[in-house]
Order: sequence, then structure tokens, then C-alpha cells
Amino acid sequence: MLHAQSTASAKRQALRARLASGELVRMPGAFTPLSAKLIEEKGFEGVYISGAVLSAELGLPDIGLTTLTEVAGRGQQIARMTDLPGSWRHSGTPGPAGREGSGMTSSIPPAGAAGVECGHRAAFRRRFTWSLS
Repeated sequence: MLHAQSTASAKRQALRARLASGELVRMPGAFTPLSAKLIEEKGFEGVYISGAVLSAELGLPDIGLTTLTEVAGRGQQIARMTDLPGSWRHSGTPGPAGREGSGMTSSIPPAGAAGVECGHRAAFRRRFTWSLS
């Protein structure tokens, strides 16, 4: 089968347990479901999905041109194809992406995210995980 065997809830629990262990969690950026499968095959612990990763795939600069809808949609495709937990980041930069930040909590978890990183500036970053059933 080409799709993931793990549920979104199981992926969230796995990420939460790994973070609580204090071990390093290596999560390379995945820009397509195929790249996520390759990351999984190489033995990494998770995948990272962000507007910057999508911008790179589209040949665009990372200046907030990708939308929350695009990040959530691509993340859902990636989550469907890998058993790895995915941490998603949607930028808080000005531009189309920055105006949609408040929609993260309603758009990203149902699409299959195990965790989400909010904020653009390092001093203000927060990481969250959801416990959805």
C-alpha cells in the first residue's frame, strides 16, 4: 500500500513521546509525498512541512507567498503517504501567508499534522502538539 498505516492520532502521540524523551528529532523538509517517503526510508524521525519548503519547490522566494490553504493541502497529501509525524510551520510574515495565521489551529490539525510551529521570529516561536482523536 502507498498510504500511511498510522493514524494522525498515533503520529501525534509518537511525536509527543519523542519530544518528551529529550532525544533529538530529525525532521527534514518534505515538499511532496514522494520526498516524505524517501525521508521515511532513510530513517528520519519525522518530516517538516512549511511555506518555505513549498516556495522552494515552486521556484519562489521565501517571502510569504504561499498560503495557509496551500500548506495545509500539501501537508495533508504528505501525511496521507507517510507514517512519520509531520511538524508544520506556517509563517507569520507579512503578505498572503501572514494574514492567515489565526486559521492554523482550525486548518492544520485536521489535515494530519502531528505538531505545528507558530511564529516567524526565533525569539517568539512556540511549538504545539494536538491531542485529537
